[in-house]
This record gives sequence, C-alpha cells and structure tokens, in this order.
Amino acid sequence: MPHPPTNTPSPALLQLTGIGKRFGSVQALHDVSMTINSGVVHGVLGANGAGKSTLMNILFGLLQPDSGALYARGKPVRIVSPWAAARLGIGMVHQHFMLSPQLTIFENIALAVQRGPGFLKSRYVAKLIAESCDRMGWKLNLGAKVEKLDVGQQQRVEIIKALCTGGQMLILDEPTAVLAPQEVQALLQSMRLLAKQNMAVVFISHKLAEVTQICQKLSILQKGRLVYDGAATLDHHTITQYMMGSEVGVVARSSPPSRGPVRLRAANMRVTDSADTRPLLTDISFDLNAGEILGIAGVDGNGQGALFATLLALRLPAAGEIVLNGISQKQMPRHLWARQFAAIPDDRQAWGLAMALPVLTNLLLKGYDDANLSPHHWIRPRRWRTHADNLLRRFNVRSQDASRPVWQLSGGNQQKAVLAREVGRGHDVIVAFNPTRGLDVQATTFVFDQLLQARQAGAGVLLINSDLDELLAISDRVMVLYDGKLSATPWPHCSREDIGRMMIGAKPS
Repeated sequence: MPHPPTNTPSPALLQLTGIGKRFGSVQALHDVSMTINSGVVHGVLGANGAGKSTLMNILFGLLQPDSGALYARGKPVRIVSPWAAARLGIGMVHQHFMLSPQLTIFENIALAVQRGPGFLKSRYVAKLIAESCDRMGWKLNLGAKVEKLDVGQQQRVEIIKALCTGGQMLILDEPTAVLAPQEVQALLQSMRLLAKQNMAVVFISHKLAEVTQICQKLSILQKGRLVYDGAATLDHHTITQYMMGSEVGVVARSSPPSRGPVRLRAANMRVTDSADTRPLLTDISFDLNAGEILGIAGVDGNGQGALFATLLALRLPAAGEIVLNGISQKQMPRHLWARQFAAIPDDRQAWGLAMALPVLTNLLLKGYDDANLSPHHWIRPRRWRTHADNLLRRFNVRSQDASRPVWQLSGGNQQKAVLAREVGRGHDVIVAFNPTRGLDVQATTFVFDQLLQARQAGAGVLLINSDLDELLAISDRVMVLYDGKLSATPWPHCSREDIGRMMIGAKPS
C-alpha cells in the first residue's frame, strides 16, 4: 500500500493516493492523488464524464477503487459504504436527490441518522437537525412531506441531512443548479461559514464564476486524470482549457428566420393543485410561433413544473385552453397529445430516461410504432439498432455500446440521449425545461446549438430556464413567470436587471 507524504506539519483530513477505477473497458480514473483539508472550500471541476462523480462516489463509499489508497488524518481507511463515510464525518449531497417523497422532512433525515436496528431516538435526531439548521441559518418545517417541496427546498433538506450524518466534510454536487440567483449567494455565504468552522467543503460545479468566488483550492479532472491541483487563482479561460483540453466554442447564434404561424397557444389557462384548493398557475396566455425561441424566465418554485406538466397533459388545466397546430388539447387523448411534442424535462433521470433500460431502448421509447422501424407493428431489431446508432453519432452520445444500461453514462451523455430521442424526430414544438442543468460548458453549448438548429428548421421552442444568463443568450422573446403569473417583457429592448427584478416580483426600472 502506498504511504502518505510525511512532509506536512499535520495530517490532512482526507488524502487520496493513486486512485484508479475501471468500468469494463472504460478507465474512469487514472492514478488520481488529492489532498482535502479542513477549513477549505475545495472545488472539483471537469467536463461531463471526466470522473468527478466516480471520485466523489468513492469518497462517499458508493464505489470501491480498483487501485490506490485513502487516508483519514494520516491513517489508512477503507470507505466501504455511506455509513462508513459518515463514521469518518463525510456527508454528501448528490445532484439527483436521495429523498423519499412520501415521507416527511424529519423522517427522511431520521432514516439517514438512524444506523442499524433499534428504537428511533426522536429527541436526538431533532437536536441534530436544529443544530445543523442553526449552522446554515435555515428553518425547516419538519412535518412537511418532501413531495410537497419545491426543488430548492428539497436541496436544503439534503444539505441538512448531510450535516447531520457527517460533520467534518461536506461534498456538494452542483448545489447551485436548482437555486434562484438570490439563493445562490446565501448558499455560498453558508459554505464560507462552514469552512470558518473548520469543516472541509468539496464543491463540484460547472459555474466558474461561483467556483472562483468561493474556492481556495481547485482540482481539475480531464478524462479521468488529475490535470491541475492547486490554488484557485486561475482565470476562467485557463480553467476551461484545463477542463476541456482545447478551446471551447460559443453558441453560434444566427438571426431567427421570419416568424411563422402559431404552433402552440395557451389562452387564459388556470391550473390548481391536486386537491383543487391552491392555484399553481393563473391566467396563463402566450403564443409560440414557428421559427422562434420563447424563453420563460423565473425563480424555481413559481410554477415552472406545473407549466411544463400541463402543456404535456400530465396535468390538466382547471380552465382555459391549450392549442397545438390548431388542435385543442381537449380534442385529443392525453397519451397521444404528449407525443406531439419534443419534451426535455428538468430531471433527466426521474422523467427523461428509464435508468435501468439500455441506451438503445431509451432512444426508441417514442419510436416503437414508427412505420419505418416497426412495419405492421412488428419490431425489426436491426432497423432499431441502425436508427439508434445514427442518433448516437448525430448527437455525439459517447456510449461504446447501445446495449449498456443508460445509468452507466455520464450526466452529459444522458442528456444528449434525451435530446437525441426528442429533438431527433423533428417535432414542430420543443418544450425544454432547464435542459442544461448540471452540464459543463461544452455540453451546454451542444444543447443550445441543437435548439437553435431546430429553430432555424422552423420549430417553435419554448425554453423554461431558471438560469437567466443562459436564457437571454438564446431567446428571441422573453416572458417572466412569477407566483404562477406570466408577464411579457420587451426583451431584447430591456436590460438583464429589469428581467431579474421581475423574477422576484419587483417592477422593472
């Protein structure tokens, strides 16, 4: 077993030496060595598929390395499970939350804290939660069910759960991806506070402005290799070059074609919750034309999820009408209506993919009744495989074998697989809900290029995106969704700040 260096005055909180990990023929990590110290916000960067998640899953006990060693305060350790990680004081908040939606906040945290059989120590768990909330300056309604929380609130539950189970090191995987702009700064301030309390904070993010603002140290992975490990003094251009290994292009934003006929219309639409007691959307009206990208800006939790679900008939409006290419939603069965759209959900793992099924099957979920692929309703496996291979190449999905389970792909390649299935069929209307969430610069550019190409081909694109800078970079028109109400803006004849004020309910200047 390798020995940790002895030239440091005090042992590091956690040290990795020569970590390697292989999945079949893919070498996910190559000889990675890294030191994580208490009291430091440590940024871990890399393109999608660079090995960040694999490395963090090893630290959290979800995966075991094939080679190398781990040391906690100078002593060799094996982290064989999340419980073993928790005993070392390590907590983790995953990009895709690990919560049970049917349980309350208290019950979710108690499940994580309670290790092994025995009576639940409710007072002890409540004390841990209170202490963790005090550290972050947050308040939680412990009796609320997780399924009733918006995405930002669920993330807070995950962070408190991680603090309750591991008090020395906190791993945050893309923690700001689901937060409103005003919430991001509050979270970054809380991370600084935790570091001042001598906690190690490992921050995984693709948002370089946040990384350079908060981190004291950076470790950058490229194709499974550690290519930079040092002070967080690099500029954005240099960081990007380390991540990608080459220059990264920008979105080639061409002028929109002449706006065509109305593809999608919502008129006076009202949506309520399942009990029909609380309005989720009020008097929503808009027209989406062929050959344009209509951006819907807004802070998460203001009705974006309800809008996406209602447009796809996953939820029915209590009043008003939705019309697609002249046909009312009321005139078409719900399962057929949803298939008229290219739909890109904000959570690719929960709503966009069947994670246990192969890449091939996921690519063809909407094409099983295609006359070319399944003539006379008989499946032709060779045609399916050829079609899937063409989609993989066209959308640059890096999967060596279309028969492998889709969960084995990186987050960026999973999103490309969703794009390939949805956009690859040439629909007239694309509804995209936070389509770049959790993606690196290169993958984000690819997604936007595909949406722009669809617009140039005459599709109408409805882009619901909580990242204002991304939204403004690609949208031809912008509306703002706040508190379930949709308002028009004069974009591009107004400022980013004006739209930002509308997103929090204030009037533009």
